[in-house]
Amino acid sequence: MEYTERGFADFGDFKDTKGSTITVRESSAVGEPCVWIFAEADPRMNWDNPSPHLNVGQAKKLIRRLAEFVDFAERPDNWRNDPEYKEKFWDIKTVLEKIIEEEEE
Repeated sequence: MEYTERGFADFGDFKDTKGSTITVRESSAVGEPCVWIFAEADPRMNWDNPSPHLNVGQAKKLIRRLAEFVDFAERPDNWRNDPEYKEKFWDIKTVLEKIIEEEEE
């Protein structure tokens, strides 16, 4: 596993059947652990928004990367699992939800 410039886990990439690069990367979303699955089209294909086109072997690669993300996200030493972080996050979330509710009234 590698890390992005911002310190988020990059679980690797691979090519799909159409030459698009499929990347699995930790999200910077606040709160629960999330993951991005990117599909970057092969420039020769001229696609604006490619969807992954996977054969069985490529699907297995995606499954391995997603399983690695799950293991990483559930590790006790993952910063998002720190009780102090969770307490602060949920306090902030509760305050924001109350503000939104008040604005909608």
